Amino acid sequence: MTKPLVPTPALLKVEVDTFGGWADVTGPSTHVSINRADSEPGTAQVEVLDAGLDPRTTAAVRLGKAVRIRALIDGTWQSFYTGNLDNIEVTEDPLAPEGRQVNVKLTAVDNTATLANRPEDRGVATIDELRWLIGTAVPFRINGQTTTLAAGTVVARNENAGLWDQILVTRDSNLGHAWVDVDNQLVVNDPASMDTTVKATLTPTTYREIDVDFALDQIINSVIVNWRRYNIGTETATDVPYGPYENAA
Repeated sequence: MTKPLVPTPALLKVEVDTFGGWADVTGPSTHVSINRADSEPGTAQVEVLDAGLDPRTTAAVRLGKAVRIRALIDGTWQSFYTGNLDNIEVTEDPLAPEGRQVNVKLTAVDNTATLANRPEDRGVATIDELRWLIGTAVPFRINGQTTTLAAGTVVARNENAGLWDQILVTRDSNLGHAWVDVDNQLVVNDPASMDTTVKATLTPTTYREIDVDFALDQIINSVIVNWRRYNIGTETATDVPYGPYENAA
């Protein structure tokens, strides 16, 4: 079995935007995770053993404040996630050592969630017109432009849609690209406006191997497909199983 390769870890820094500026909480952090998926809100979770960030006793950290996670790359700290606090959970363990009794779990979401939670029934035809539709909802860079558009043309309406839905429909209609970047800025481009500059060249020296093993008796060799068939007339669903499909060898 070929061993997969993973990037060599870089030095990380976790910072929370308090009222006095960015507070570095890297030292007390015990857990950091980032989850991103196409067209879904990017989330980050940071667990911090720092009573100074307990919202019950300090006003320094509040919902909506920014969180950013940065890496030291070629001697420069560069962001690779920025979001806003969406949830704060605090747990206490009085039996833990001094300074580790309060655990603060911070959950952040990026501006994809902001766009998804804003109702918008209007749809536009071109990516450039999204500058009019978005207005000042979130910072954006659309076809390289960061200013709003004075007017646009509504070509469709959907009362059940949100602003993120309309962005994705316009993106797909124009075969474009849309994402929220590491600085929490919405980026939407027509194909012709995409930056073609090579950002990095991956070489084997930038990766390290991890060990992978398996046991023959644990390999899955039986597959069942369960198809749920919906009858639109009776409004009922029936499960139809197929299989199991097995390879005796």
